[in-house]
Amino acid sequence: MCSTPSFSLLDWCALAPGRASRDAWLAWATQEDSVAPWVADAPLPAANLIPMMTARRMSSGSRLAIQAALTLAQTHTFDAV
Repeated sequence: MCSTPSFSLLDWCALAPGRASRDAWLAWATQEDSVAPWVADAPLPAANLIPMMTARRMSSGSRLAIQAALTLAQTHTFDAV
């Protein structure tokens, strides 16, 4: 018999051009038209938790993903199983 996996979200972090904070994402999500056009020239959030020489070798998507993960790792303990 297969068991159904389950999980709980304890926290979240998302980064995108023009949306570098939880408040910015919540403001976007509560707009009447949350599928508003993307701002193409919005700046990328800073990747201040990634060493500069490492960050410059990463794609912008990789930098944002690692920055988000490191942001969560600062406030939560985790154990990889």
